[in-house]
Amino acid sequence: MFEIMNLKEVRKNNESLILYLLNANGAMSRKDIAKELNLTPAAITKITSDLIREGVIREVGSDNTKTSKVGRKEINIEINIKDKVALCLNLENDKITISLAKFNGDLIGSEGYKIPEKIEDLVKLTKDFLTKFPEKIVNKIYAIGLCLLGSNNEYSIWQGVDLKKIFEKEFNTRVVVKNNIAAFAEAELIYNKNLTKTNGNVLVFKWGPGIGSSIIYNGKVTDSNGNETFEIGHCMVNSNGVKCRCGRIGCLETEAQIPSNMQREKYEELVVDKSKYVATALENAYTLISAKKIILFGKVFDDEFAYNELMKRCKYIYENFNPADVEISKLNDVRSYIGAVAICAKRFFFDRVVEE
Repeated sequence: MFEIMNLKEVRKNNESLILYLLNANGAMSRKDIAKELNLTPAAITKITSDLIREGVIREVGSDNTKTSKVGRKEINIEINIKDKVALCLNLENDKITISLAKFNGDLIGSEGYKIPEKIEDLVKLTKDFLTKFPEKIVNKIYAIGLCLLGSNNEYSIWQGVDLKKIFEKEFNTRVVVKNNIAAFAEAELIYNKNLTKTNGNVLVFKWGPGIGSSIIYNGKVTDSNGNETFEIGHCMVNSNGVKCRCGRIGCLETEAQIPSNMQREKYEELVVDKSKYVATALENAYTLISAKKIILFGKVFDDEFAYNELMKRCKYIYENFNPADVEISKLNDVRSYIGAVAICAKRFFFDRVVEE
């Protein structure tokens, strides 16, 4: 029995390797996949044939530049991800966003709402949202992604509530729950093609509303005591600061918070003032984890003003600091749903998890 289960795990792992490779590189021939993954052509042919039958990948024509040993043109294959749809819920400090999006990241529709106080109100809100779409689209929902605040819902208004169980029952489909910052880091791994070329640790940092971060280590979002996030928001940056909700004095989350919907002039004043705290935390984290890249996202980075101020502060703190190692995420404009899509795509498409 152990041997059978082990073979199943090996098979699933090889399927995932193929899917991640196709996601990063685009269409490839079976021969090139076998060479890249150091697997036999026979194994690749068997696995890809099964995946094609399942509709997970598809053939997309021949590569006119390559031929097989028997003189046939090699057929390329690619992932078939866009037909699967995710129902996405993303909780922030100031609102909850409910969206429908394809597994490839394309948005179908989205609405922002005031955060309901009761779970039954959230369920009703979600069901009402789905009535806005044709039945043929709703029927394509393959999974639900729930992105929450805090570690394991620690600071959520729904603390202690099993949202996964409730949504599985109410919507009769797969559900995955994750911290919203860790979920965004997963999105970077799936949808940021350049990130696969980055060797070493990557720090993903969010600023507003809320502050937090996650670490990508060896191509995976790290697991910090089961929370899968790095709590930069609770690093002390001001020993004379105010008390944070976590009990510490002068946490970054408390000292550098910038409210939503501010006048531009006031916003810029706060960014100039608060960036010293953010720069201090980023420099410390950058050194502690030996980061090769820092990816920024969040409302504060909707334009480059905060980025430019932050780079000035980082350069002031450390003269050898290289701004080229820091960038605003290309996914920042779609942060309200992309993390929820990513955790669904990762678990139920790329990682080939059939059920919880």
